[in-house]
Amino acid sequence: MPSPTEPSKPQPNTATAEETRASVLRSPTLRHLSGKMCSLLDAPGALVMAGIRVKERDDVLTVFRDARLQCEWTEEEDGWVDAVLKGIEQ
Repeated sequence: MPSPTEPSKPQPNTATAEETRASVLRSPTLRHLSGKMCSLLDAPGALVMAGIRVKERDDVLTVFRDARLQCEWTEEEDGWVDAVLKGIEQ
């Protein structure tokens, strides 16, 4: 821990898996945020998503495919889907 006179180092802006799982977004919200989320990626960039409901998987992946992110990997467990999406180079 830095002393009171020593400046603290900035901490990386990261989220743990628990924090990510706790903030499950439904398909309509992801549709609304997809453009902003994609604009924050460095080209070609990758987006790791967890906690997608199985019944919303196709809709979510279509939204991000339309935003130029291709699904590279998915895994399903207990009604939930995790996915890795990668930017499609233009």
